[in-house]
Amino acid sequence: MGAGYYEGAAQDAGKMVKRTEEDIAAEIVADLRTGAHGTEVRAGAHWRDRGVVPLKELERKSLRAGGMAQRETGAPLVVHPGRNEKAPEELVNILRELVPTLAIR
Repeated sequence: MGAGYYEGAAQDAGKMVKRTEEDIAAEIVADLRTGAHGTEVRAGAHWRDRGVVPLKELERKSLRAGGMAQRETGAPLVVHPGRNEKAPEELVNILRELVPTLAIR
């Protein structure tokens, strides 16, 4: 199971805009370490699905939070960039700011 948030169109923009990256990262870390959504079922990775290019601010916030959680936990951060040829570079540039040793596979 993955932790985190799907692309921007599937997020509650009113709720997400009020949250900080640190708050979202803490939620992802808790999903990975203790269990998701009040259960004992722990996520195995942070999953970040594609979005539009360029990413919307809420998607950037979610991606940066995922990078923060990855840096703290070492858990895999899985990103599906979609089909836009510019998407992988944008995603990698955002994540490299948070995780300079980012391995791309």
